[in-house]
Amino acid sequence: MNLLIGAINPHAIEWGPVVINWYGVIIALAMLIGISLATKEAQKLGLEEDTMVDMA
Repeated sequence: MNLLIGAINPHAIEWGPVVINWYGVIIALAMLIGISLATKEAQKLGLEEDTMVDMA
């Protein structure tokens, strides 16, 4: 089965010579979500939030 899918631009942001690709945006977003979840779990367990951020 052939599916026709349009070309997806791999660049999320192009600002002059600076180019940020989509995979970079996704990785950064995943890191922020992971740190956020880790700090919330630290609060629940009574641990220091800084410890979780330092481990990240």
